[in-house]
Amino acid sequence: MTIEELKVIITGEVSDLKRSIKEAKNQITGVEAHTKKAVNNMSRSFTSLAKTITGSFKKLTGIFTKVLSVAGLLSFAKTAIKIGSDVEQVQNVVDVAFGKMADEA
Repeated sequence: MTIEELKVIITGEVSDLKRSIKEAKNQITGVEAHTKKAVNNMSRSFTSLAKTITGSFKKLTGIFTKVLSVAGLLSFAKTAIKIGSDVEQVQNVVDVAFGKMADEA
């Protein structure tokens, strides 16, 4: 066997290797494309989820504001009723203490 013959055998072996490398490269390119697609889908999903969560927090904030407003109004109404009741009790005490003279005052 001469060196020229050895080169031909190596060249033949290299061509199989080149073909295998090309196939591997094509497979890697396919995996890369699928990975990019998956990452883009995940990114869109996370963006959508973030928008949903933000919208939910805005709705909750609105609900809490309304609840606090209603609670404030109820507290005011309760206080007003209590004051009205206290005024009525004072008037009763005055009526009992001074009788007919309470109307003259």
